[in-house]
Amino acid sequence: LVDSSAVTNGLTEFRVIANMEEGNFDSESAFGYSVDNLSPNTPTGLTGLFDNGAVELSWDIATDIDFNFYEIYRNDELLDYTIDNSYSDTQLIASLLDYYIVSYDENGNFSESSELFTITVENPPGDLTQDFIVNVNDIVYMVNIILAAGTDDYTPTEIEMQFGDIAPISGLDGIINVVDIVALVNIILSN
Repeated sequence: LVDSSAVTNGLTEFRVIANMEEGNFDSESAFGYSVDNLSPNTPTGLTGLFDNGAVELSWDIATDIDFNFYEIYRNDELLDYTIDNSYSDTQLIASLLDYYIVSYDENGNFSESSELFTITVENPPGDLTQDFIVNVNDIVYMVNIILAAGTDDYTPTEIEMQFGDIAPISGLDGIINVVDIVALVNIILSN
């Protein structure tokens, strides 16, 4: 017996042939098929962490024999598809992020949504490039701010001040200066 699907109707012929003392019995043919309308198991064990500018998700591997793929959702919007039981989300914005996954089988049936995994993603102090990683690019950005602020026509933006005025020694003095560069270098070296 074969399940009907988009590829085949699954129609199977059945007959009964019996060998009896009175002779052989041969029934008329009958036809039938199975419909796979059973949902796959709900994905379990969804967890994650924020590491090196990405949210790294993982979950328990699917046990359904007709498993096909997973859909990954972030904040109730389809993010991507995968056949693996892990996913790296690198297209981030600083915010509260809710993730869940749905499992699909080969016949298009889908599971209930997994339990929700929620994580808050924030840019670290000194992350002037807003890429969730503090590195030499942020030092270059900070030097450019200091050089531009030395002219009369440039004022650092609110975000540049939030992530650039970071030196605890200067007591967050409202300006971006060499002391902040030293603090940024120390952040990079401590990671």
